[in-house]
Amino acid sequence: MNYSELVEMLKNSINAYHFPIEHRSNNKAVVIVIDGITPIEVKVGEVPTLLLKISSYKTNLMDGYFESNEKIHFQKNNKIGSDGNYVLFYPMIKGLQKGKYQRYFLMVVYEDPTKESGEVSRLAKIVSTKVLKQPVQNIKMPMIMNELKSIGTIPELSIRFYTVNNEDSSVDVKYREYLQVCKLKKEKLQNFKDMPFETMQDLLSDTDNTENYSKRETFIYFGKKEYRIKREIINDAEATIKETAEKIFNASSAITQHQLDNKIHQTDFMVEKMTAVISNLYSLAIGKREELKILSDADKFGYKDPIVDAKISASVKYIEMVKKTLFSCYLILIFSIINALLSWICIRFYVCQIFIDIIIVLFLMIIAITASLIRRLLKQYKNDLTI
Repeated sequence: MNYSELVEMLKNSINAYHFPIEHRSNNKAVVIVIDGITPIEVKVGEVPTLLLKISSYKTNLMDGYFESNEKIHFQKNNKIGSDGNYVLFYPMIKGLQKGKYQRYFLMVVYEDPTKESGEVSRLAKIVSTKVLKQPVQNIKMPMIMNELKSIGTIPELSIRFYTVNNEDSSVDVKYREYLQVCKLKKEKLQNFKDMPFETMQDLLSDTDNTENYSKRETFIYFGKKEYRIKREIINDAEATIKETAEKIFNASSAITQHQLDNKIHQTDFMVEKMTAVISNLYSLAIGKREELKILSDADKFGYKDPIVDAKISASVKYIEMVKKTLFSCYLILIFSIINALLSWICIRFYVCQIFIDIIIVLFLMIIAITASLIRRLLKQYKNDLTI
């Protein structure tokens, strides 16, 4: 399947689905309803892509009001909705060998300033799973641990423990026949900063720290990246544990008041902003194998594709950095050889003070170049990690 066929597959799934979709969150009375999706075909660079306009509303409202000239309290069957929820599905085809390509979609959620944080993301996951039959993929734990290990020190770490139990016995007997639901939620939150990776591993594997909680959610923040690790005891008697992990890339874009008032829901404007996010996400390319992938992608998708263009630009910058690093290494090597030779002459022939002064100057130059090189490499390493 090529890009156009992948986009067409999503459109067929939307056309075949019978709306509306009702979704109830755990322990929440409010019902989220998706009553329609409008697919909009766009291009990101040269790649056919699908922008979804999702219409949704909330109902089963127990509290709240609307006020214009007078205060109007919501009724249970009232609806609060929005037609402007946008999600971009960018098709991805990875691989070097024909016939063995890996195909999937990159889901970019557009949360403009009029939306609550996470509001459109929840709708996107519902649509992806129930309508498009493309479930959001969890990352395997070894993969996420390897990424975290490369960071070294974890800048920010939060762990949330919680459990929900039935508490029927806590209700007096004379009221029990009328009881519908009685649950007790127990919760604990821990925040950590600048924790070494090895210590974090010990913390996550420490079962004594979980006490009697059935669920644990770990949130790790690093630059624009967010890692989430969820651990849940499915069967306490059999010690069955379900553990999942996901990686999220968060990016924001500054807009003017004029853009907020007039452009935030224009198709071209939204696609431009989301294209920048995609380019930023895939802008790092290091290594020979990755360079081959870039050339392969350029051949398949064209050099105007934003991801290909971002990768090529990043590769050029990386090559320039390597050239400067090699030049610094050559300088260090040359000065070190000269310094060693002069030191040998001084020891062997007991020469005058002027040679000793030259040796000291060369030694200081070596230290300065080495310090500059290390600083440059550390700066580049930090930049790479925050991409």
